[in-house]
Amino acid sequence: MKQFLGLAVRLASISAAVVALGGCFPEHSDGEANGDTGALEFAVQGDRYDSPRVATGFQVEVEINRIDPQWQACVISKSIPNGSSRIQDCGALNTEPISLIDASCDDNACTITPETNSSGEVALLVTGTRDGLASLHVDVKSTTSSATWGDSFPLTFATATALSVHRQDTEDVKAGFSLMPGASFSWCPSLLDANGDVLVSTPSSITNAASGAAITVDSSANQGDASNCAEFRAAAPGTSSVTFNAQALSHSESITISDPNDIVAAELRPFLDSSTDADAGDGGATIASSPATSIDLTTDDFYGLSYASVLTLKDGSHALGGAGFYKASSEETVSILTNDTDPEMARTSMSVASMGSVIGDGTIDATIGTVKVSLPFHVSEGASQTDGGTN
Repeated sequence: MKQFLGLAVRLASISAAVVALGGCFPEHSDGEANGDTGALEFAVQGDRYDSPRVATGFQVEVEINRIDPQWQACVISKSIPNGSSRIQDCGALNTEPISLIDASCDDNACTITPETNSSGEVALLVTGTRDGLASLHVDVKSTTSSATWGDSFPLTFATATALSVHRQDTEDVKAGFSLMPGASFSWCPSLLDANGDVLVSTPSSITNAASGAAITVDSSANQGDASNCAEFRAAAPGTSSVTFNAQALSHSESITISDPNDIVAAELRPFLDSSTDADAGDGGATIASSPATSIDLTTDDFYGLSYASVLTLKDGSHALGGAGFYKASSEETVSILTNDTDPEMARTSMSVASMGSVIGDGTIDATIGTVKVSLPFHVSEGASQTDGGTN
């Protein structure tokens, strides 16, 4: 669950700590890249794990770099030819421009197609031909000298037996809830093996097609080249479906968009942490079945509490939306943040946080269509004040 204000505070603290230390954090503190010999750095597109599992029969992109060894250990300065030194930018390790000599897998376990690349790195499209562990062997040469390097990297290939879809935003598109027109959301498909483990493939391996007029594909959204996620926007009341396909595998999801004119009641419901809620599923958090009757904070609660804005419709069903209409009667005491820039009616969740120094009472109020809702809040003194500390 997103803790909006808390994230900003934490990022500010981290930045201040880095400036105070005057140092930097090494990306390769052992002085070696992740290839078997440490000569080359391998990165599997879309992979989030140290030991990538690749879908057999599907392409995956592997990028290979040669990192200047003087920069691998993230030292404070580096000698340069004129005898002086300069401070290292640890955030961007220098790479040696390279080109491909050859590449292969053990026992013909994969086929390889080199990609055209002018950025000084080697990129390969690798397709596994059988299940199991195999080493990718790569030989490269410098484009600025006669130096050559060879290295290998382990890849595990496994057959994809299912295609699943993760509803990426934990607050959005919850099962059993419709959305309001204007809401944006993303669905992220993944290939799974027989054990339910995620397999890597290129984003183009999985396609999608939407049917029905309730949603549109948001082509302006940019999820990044390494993501399979598809962005959608709720367009009009109705029901739409999206079908994802990957070779012979298929998976469909449906979504209902409700009419704002059908809203008869509104409430805020807390999110339940997945660590205490067995029904959280892959969304990371679920919405409580009962509404909040009050919001109790201390001056220490600048991380905020997160709520879903739940709307009751005239047929008795529930929708998410209206979070953008909520305001605090005292903005000096609490702040209200929503997690997106959708229209007020389309926003699905919000965070209520203490301003950190003001004690007091007030209300959180909203007018959503013809429905008015008011929820009392109380901010009391936190431990950091009573202990003599500061927020």
